[in-house]
Amino acid sequence: GGNNIVLFQNEIRDNGDVNASNDQDRHGLKVGGNNIWVIGNEFTRNSGDGVQVGDIGTRSSTHHIYIGRNTAHGNKQTGFWVKEAEHVIISQNLSYNHSPSGSSDGEGMGGQYDGRFVWFLFNESRDNRGGIAISSWNGADITIVNNTLTGNTAGINLNGNTGTAYVYNNSIKNMQLGNAREIFAADDRDVAFDDYNAFDGDAVIDAGTAPLAARNPYAIFEANYGISIQFDYDGKSRPIGQWDIGAFESDNSSGVRPNPPVLTN
Repeated sequence: GGNNIVLFQNEIRDNGDVNASNDQDRHGLKVGGNNIWVIGNEFTRNSGDGVQVGDIGTRSSTHHIYIGRNTAHGNKQTGFWVKEAEHVIISQNLSYNHSPSGSSDGEGMGGQYDGRFVWFLFNESRDNRGGIAISSWNGADITIVNNTLTGNTAGINLNGNTGTAYVYNNSIKNMQLGNAREIFAADDRDVAFDDYNAFDGDAVIDAGTAPLAARNPYAIFEANYGISIQFDYDGKSRPIGQWDIGAFESDNSSGVRPNPPVLTN
């Protein structure tokens, strides 16, 4: 809780029992308050989410939260999760190895209830039950842009969302569940993506498209926060020539980006 707080380069782990049969909700970090920065931390083996923002009825008191360049892995629930909050930016994080349990479906990141102006930008979510999952109601406003989702059992799951989710330029690869859809929307009217996503077998370099002017997330983000997000995970200006899909922008005009090194505990 509180305001104007920075949590920087900490290792937060082993809170609660990840093998517990009950729902302990012992998160690595539970965020309330406003003007909070969570940067460069590692959250692992907590018996809740790695990071959870807000709760039911907290949207007016939990706002302007930045969660950037953190790693979450092996938590009992998910890596990064948003409930009722406003102006939450989840950017350039890595989330991996989250599995279903009695407490959660085990997604890499996502949210539920009624979050407004929630942004998932340039994240990597891999080897989870699902890459990004949203289950929301009322006027929820979620934007999912330039994420790389690989090796998950499903891609982006939008379930029961009655606000609109805007989904652009994401790379969704190597899903582990054969009959899963890369993007699943319980109601197709609740998602706008205009085919700006790459799926298994599709190229990602020079394959992206600048979103339509009517709902350009890059322009909307800059208008709201005064910061350009036309950069990739590594800080390269984008586009370099044509837009790329996913968290990384290539210097090359063609070819296949190499896989990142495998992280070990």
